[in-house]
Amino acid sequence: MTAVMKIATATLPNQVQLQCPNAAEALAIYEDCQWYFKHGIKLEPGATVVDVGAHVGIFTSMAAELCQRKMTAYVFEPIPQLASLLTQNMAQLEPVDVQIYNCALGSETGTAEFAFHPETPMLSSAFPDETDREYMDFRETLIRNSSGPDVPERLQALSKIPRFLRGFLLDQTLKKHFRHERLSCPVYRLDQIPSMQSIPRIDLLKINAEKSEEMIFQGLEQLWSVIQQVVVEVHDLDGRLDRLCNHLTSQGFAQVDCDQMDILKGSQVYLLYATRSSAA
Repeated sequence: MTAVMKIATATLPNQVQLQCPNAAEALAIYEDCQWYFKHGIKLEPGATVVDVGAHVGIFTSMAAELCQRKMTAYVFEPIPQLASLLTQNMAQLEPVDVQIYNCALGSETGTAEFAFHPETPMLSSAFPDETDREYMDFRETLIRNSSGPDVPERLQALSKIPRFLRGFLLDQTLKKHFRHERLSCPVYRLDQIPSMQSIPRIDLLKINAEKSEEMIFQGLEQLWSVIQQVVVEVHDLDGRLDRLCNHLTSQGFAQVDCDQMDILKGSQVYLLYATRSSAA
């Protein structure tokens, strides 16, 4: 039985209104997306952007505003319910040229089973068997980062609760957000999608794919020469962060940096940035 996903309207700080499953989630994603434009990442009018893991289009809408809506975007979202909202939202960005793909990306063509979280779709991933571990990791990260002198703004309310109660109260909230169902999605290599094969330049490749980032890298080998900037969320499993840093360096990126959002300090989740000298 397919879970019903609620629909709300979120007004982002840039005054763009988007249809989304959860307005609070959309605003949190908007805040997270501010981190994507650090370490020399920039966009100018006329840019071409590839958004992998587009959700309902929050990052793409931010990029469009930075480019004064003079932009071409290729956006990828595997979850059909999100892709439907994404299509509605991208229609508001005219005259931005947006091409939408309801599929996942990986190292080879096929299908993948996803864990779809109707309450909080940003948690959806292609690793449904790892949901319980993800729950515990996320829970511990929030508890850890709600203590100390520099508590992130989003955790300040939690920090005021006695520490021995935080885990209990988090469980009451997180269990709802981690409820999920399984669904099957098509998977393609990015460099085998026809529109990608003729693209002369990609000014920014953004990837937020919940642990699929390394497989996505493996599926774009024919495109590296046209990619000018990369920002990717990396789950540092088995040395993945170092591997992807080294791979970007080997592809000629002059500057490769990593950072970590305040709310995720001490976790395995990082942001990796890469720019060529002409883009920095």
